[in-house]
Amino acid sequence: EEPILKKTVISDITAESLVSILQDNQRGLGVYADELGAWLNTFSRYNNGSDEPFWLSCYSAKPILINRKHMKVPISIKKPFVNVIGTIQTGLLYGLAEGNKSKNGFMDRILFVFPKAQLKKYWSKELLPQVIINKWADVIERLLSLELVSDEFNTPVSKIVKHSPNAFELLAEWQKYNTDLSNQESNDILKGIYSKLEIYISRFSLII
Repeated sequence: EEPILKKTVISDITAESLVSILQDNQRGLGVYADELGAWLNTFSRYNNGSDEPFWLSCYSAKPILINRKHMKVPISIKKPFVNVIGTIQTGLLYGLAEGNKSKNGFMDRILFVFPKAQLKKYWSKELLPQVIINKWADVIERLLSLELVSDEFNTPVSKIVKHSPNAFELLAEWQKYNTDLSNQESNDILKGIYSKLEIYISRFSLII
């Protein structure tokens, strides 16, 4: 029996090869793209752009079923979980919206972060305190050590975390505010972003 290589973070990968790895690591994967532009180029590296629909549905953890002629057994993943993080130069941002990416919701699925201060810094002799490094290592270790419960089909079983009454009231109040902003907006791209924020706020709440 072939051993299974457990992975957490991967890079430089196509959707088809990612799914193959995800099948053996259904806890979830992180894709690190040092250059997001290069990640986008993989969409059409071998299959003329068919990777884009995969990433659109993967965002919502929709089931994946791949059945190719060369496969002995089809790949079926009921609850795919994949995160992508990377960097890109501001001058290349327009390229992200090429084709239908600004219309089909692809851009809405990406959270962009810009540093407030972008001036080049002098070298510093100050090192990151070891206590901070140890605390961060502890956070990662605790996450990776969480027990993963799977059913008879090796599909992860979700653990439902409910809002407290007060938390739900705050969430409902924010949702009303966000909905008003969306209804007042005439730009379809911004309306799409507002709608995705309702998904992100729950994900951020869970992380916190």
